[in-house]
Amino acid sequence: MSSVLLALDDFGQITDSSGQKKTIKRFTWTNSNNVSVQLITYGGFITSIKLPDNKVIKMHTSGQPLDVVPTE
Repeated sequence: MSSVLLALDDFGQITDSSGQKKTIKRFTWTNSNNVSVQLITYGGFITSIKLPDNKVIKMHTSGQPLDVVPTE
């Protein structure tokens, strides 16, 4: 059985139309196969998918992949 780890951190801040600052949170799920997915609470966008072969798929806020790059 594989396990999944969930982590939560702050991604950034935005100012809403009423002038109040809102914190954008980032959720990271990582499974036992070393695959991870990150998404942010601003629109529920996936921002990154990391694969065990040291590749990262960076995502645009439209949900479209920008590029695949090796991790360092």
